[in-house]
Amino acid sequence: MAQICTHLDGIPLAIELAAARIRHLSPDQIAARLGNRFNLLTGGSRTALPRQQTLRAAMDWSYDAEQHLAVSQELGDKVGITDAILKLGEAVCCTGDLETGRIFLEQSLEMAREGNFPIYIDFALNFLARLARVEGDNTRAKELYIECAQIRRQIGYKQGIVGTLIDLGQILLKEDNPTQANILTKESLVIYRELKMARSQVYCLAGFASVAGIDKQDECAAYLFGATEATAEKYDLKMDDFDHAAYDPIISAVRQQLSAADFTAAWAEGRRLTLEQTIELAQERLPTDS
Repeated sequence: MAQICTHLDGIPLAIELAAARIRHLSPDQIAARLGNRFNLLTGGSRTALPRQQTLRAAMDWSYDAEQHLAVSQELGDKVGITDAILKLGEAVCCTGDLETGRIFLEQSLEMAREGNFPIYIDFALNFLARLARVEGDNTRAKELYIECAQIRRQIGYKQGIVGTLIDLGQILLKEDNPTQANILTKESLVIYRELKMARSQVYCLAGFASVAGIDKQDECAAYLFGATEATAEKYDLKMDDFDHAAYDPIISAVRQQLSAADFTAAWAEGRRLTLEQTIELAQERLPTDS
């Protein structure tokens, strides 16, 4: 993760966007693909960038998007125009100009809707949702994620569906809605298992632990958070700022409800649980969907 942050020169939004990829790629895979512009943040391949060149790379990427836009407009290629405007918006956001970037992203979304280009509707919605979270507008982010999840279900993008469900679950936790968050976490687990993505199930563990914490099952929550930490370490998975914003306040509340000795003991015991044991504990102890 340190290598990733170095490649991205510490730019907050760029790091947030790369962190979103951790739901689907390992840190080593991300680091290996870092470099050539910011293509990783939208799915492209990358090569290494020297430090202090990230902003220039964003500007170069913006220039490339402008050239792509010009060619697409000359050809009357509506898909190409939509794609170019989307990439231009992403590039501008990564330079720190979020307002201008949003304008491009919303324009791309409008064109994608008009042209019925589902994949670009998906891209734009997801990016706009993360942008809303960066700005602290969880209500808007929730609306965008819900629509994004609907699009991803329609096109059968399962890895995208599960990532969006995790993001929605985090927002629901902040809204103090553990029942719905639990439902989404359970669905995420089913999909992760179907896709055989063991490392990504860490997000489900964190979700279950958070639900237990809000449900006042403090000892269970400490067990599950301890297991989450150990499993994340096993797979070299680091939580991003959105994850910490969702889970850290719940961990603090659980810590306050238990004695220091009980919290430490439960956390340590949780760290000894296997992934399957942790999931079994969560399914036994957490409230039903009804």
